[in-house]
Amino acid sequence: MDFEWGWSMDPLVYGDYPKIMKEIVRDRLPSFTDEEKKMVLKNLMILSESILTQIAMLKTFQ
Repeated sequence: MDFEWGWSMDPLVYGDYPKIMKEIVRDRLPSFTDEEKKMVLKNLMILSESILTQIAMLKTFQ
């Protein structure tokens, strides 16, 4: 699961890759700087707001 969902979702939610993934892939996995982690976490907030807006609009027009 960590390689399927964690690869894309953990950086968005936690700002880094799953621990098990980093242990297996090691230095082949790119790392995030502190600035990149902050930028990624901000994008998660924007994505969440977009999804919630779409859900609200769907409910409005049903």
